[in-house]
Amino acid sequence: MTLAAHKLLSYSDYLLIEEETQVKHEWRAGVVVAMAGGTVAHAMLGGRVFGLLFRRLDGKPCMPYNSDLKLRIPAEDVATYPDIAVVCGEPIRDELDRNAIVNPAVLFEVLAESTEDYDGNEKFDYYQALGTLREYVLVSQHEVRVEHYALRGPGIWEYRRLGPGDTLRLKSVKVRLAVDEIYKGVTLEPRLKKRVRRLDPIPPEAAE
Repeated sequence: MTLAAHKLLSYSDYLLIEEETQVKHEWRAGVVVAMAGGTVAHAMLGGRVFGLLFRRLDGKPCMPYNSDLKLRIPAEDVATYPDIAVVCGEPIRDELDRNAIVNPAVLFEVLAESTEDYDGNEKFDYYQALGTLREYVLVSQHEVRVEHYALRGPGIWEYRRLGPGDTLRLKSVKVRLAVDEIYKGVTLEPRLKKRVRRLDPIPPEAAE
């Protein structure tokens, strides 16, 4: 996800702007942020993950949705468009926004350099308020790196960093994705600044 300039609006005004402009915006308790286009690598990675998930889950109770699907987090008063959401069962629509759902099981974000700290920190905090969320995955476009957070108990998220040759295991939806398969044919984007990663999720060995 890539973000542009923002301004303050009510949620009803936000919905009206989206309807009139047909431009996606993230809404954070009155702060509206326009979502700009991403890089070629960002688009390719999002497409590959969605395609792989669609093939694995076709005909099963859980299905993936691309970034056209809006997600609302009522407890945090936030609405956003995750790069990929996996929903199990029927999508439950938000009471205030019929174009938004509230019950993802798995969320993916392809990291943009301008928003990767937000996606891995504040946005993850928002997502944890979703009672149905079981796994959160961050996919880098600068190196072959996938970060996987899996809920192991109330407020306990197990963290795994995956690289070449590793396999992403999404236990909540019974899917495995090879990291090499995700990055197949993708030309990585160069990094312009050093990344800062949150350190508080517990490592796998600490969760045992």
